[in-house]
Order: sequence, then structure tokens, then C-alpha cells
Amino acid sequence: MIFYLEERWEEHFGYLKSMGYAVVIGAFGGNPDWPDNGPLRDQDRWGRLPDHTVDWQWQNAFLDYLAYENIFDTIY
Repeated sequence: MIFYLEERWEEHFGYLKSMGYAVVIGAFGGNPDWPDNGPLRDQDRWGRLPDHTVDWQWQNAFLDYLAYENIFDTIY
């Protein structure tokens, strides 16, 4: 799953850094209690997941990707 995300990030904006462009990641973040304290539709759809750390997982993967690509300008 994480590898798939990294491919998409590279495809959508990561390649710009290697071309010499400035890359600033706009606001991102999440809800560490998701889906438990999220909207009811999210609880219904995703509440069955055995691991409720999904939001933390993608955020950590995203920050790891940004650090690997030397992209440090973000709005968190």
C-alpha cells in the first residue's frame, strides 16, 4: 500500500524536485482518532478495519517520502 502511495506522490509532484523546481506541500494532516471520531459515513465504511492507525500510517509514510526527496517546505 505504501509503495503505491509513493508512486503516486512521485507522479504528481515529486519529480518536480529532481527537475530543480521548488516544491511546497500545502496543508496536510489528519485525524489520529480516525475513523472512530470521524464522520458516521467514515465509521460505517472503515470502522471494520482491525487497525485504526491508518491515518498515522499514511502521514508517517508521507513524511518519510518528503524527507527522502529532500522536500522540507510544508504547511502542517
